[in-house]
Amino acid sequence: MNAFIQELKQRGLVSQMTDETKISDLMDNGLSLYCGFDPTAESLHVGSLLPLITMLRFKKAGHTVFPLIGGATGMIGDPSFKAQERTLNDAETVDRFKAGIAGQIKNILGDVELVDNHDWTVNLSIIDFLRDVGKHFSVNAMMSKDSVRSRLERDDQGISFTEFSYQLLQSMDFHHLLKAKDCRLQLGGSDQWGNITAGIDLIHRKEGNDVVATGLTIPLLTKADGTKFGKSESGAVWLSSAMTSPFDFFQFWLKVADADIPKFFKMLSFKSIEEIDAILEADKERPKPMAQQLLAEELTVIVHGQAGLDSVLRNIKALFDNNFDSLQEDDFINLEKNGMVSVVPETLNVLDLLVSTGLAKSKRQGREFIHSGAVQVNGNKLSATEDEMNSLEITDFKFGKFAVFQRGKREFRLIKKPA
Repeated sequence: MNAFIQELKQRGLVSQMTDETKISDLMDNGLSLYCGFDPTAESLHVGSLLPLITMLRFKKAGHTVFPLIGGATGMIGDPSFKAQERTLNDAETVDRFKAGIAGQIKNILGDVELVDNHDWTVNLSIIDFLRDVGKHFSVNAMMSKDSVRSRLERDDQGISFTEFSYQLLQSMDFHHLLKAKDCRLQLGGSDQWGNITAGIDLIHRKEGNDVVATGLTIPLLTKADGTKFGKSESGAVWLSSAMTSPFDFFQFWLKVADADIPKFFKMLSFKSIEEIDAILEADKERPKPMAQQLLAEELTVIVHGQAGLDSVLRNIKALFDNNFDSLQEDDFINLEKNGMVSVVPETLNVLDLLVSTGLAKSKRQGREFIHSGAVQVNGNKLSATEDEMNSLEITDFKFGKFAVFQRGKREFRLIKKPA
């Protein structure tokens, strides 16, 4: 068995393979592969991180990867195990989504050639599509695919011809990339198995059964209890820093359950299996396990770069060491993106702010907190006489607009000075 396939299996990254022997032979000589990402939102989310990192593994192993952005398929909608039809987006929206996703893919995979299936479908006539692609598909076989059958079996939902034709478009992608880029392997999540095998069938019907075309699927990210993985308390975790800040992204991985960390660590980390096993074994004796911290650091670098991780670590250190002088303006902006801005106040009166930010239930309680030395601004304790209390205002603003308002050791609010 090819050593790279063996490693993928050890990491739990193989769900299904069309022909392990053929894939192994291709890997021995270096292969070209592709994996598709439809632009259905402004950003990819952590569910897309697994196929992206798996592509990066292939690239690091010396293979050629072609990430595909579905400019055409993204306008149709993949029915794979979706309970209902997707909302169709217009071309302008899809183009905007494509631009954002392309940047994220490049950030993770580095110097690769992105391809867009809109390029080879936009000028294809319906007659040519039906003759050159549709002719090779049996409706009976298409209806037997799990992704289609699961929709047909629902009493409240059917499937439109638009989504029914999705697997033809994706199959055409595989055929085109085999001819144009010599792609011999399609990579995808386990929910893409039917679409991948349909593409291989199309290649064999058009080019002959002796043409090598293979497929490999990876498992979907799920928790130990079988539920989907990829949402925080505030919703989906995105790869875009504008939609999920690096700070939030880091914290999401830091909070991975102990039951899930062995699986996710091996799937997503580039540390060796032996190193991961050693970390997990040592964690059994540590008062504070390290696996979540190490995975959070590694993934933050992959998605947001070393600068993104450095900013996160500065934020964490500042918040818990009360050392806000070390923060740069971008760090405060990241805290703002993290949702720490509690208020852009009309008044900078400390008692009013304590109440409006929820750090005190009343002005009377706020006075007690100040008297006891429990209130700090940018790490400095506030103090005031009773006469000064009512007029006490925040005057210390970093970069002229940010102040971290704190009560006790763990309650923080970011105050943004009115413009």
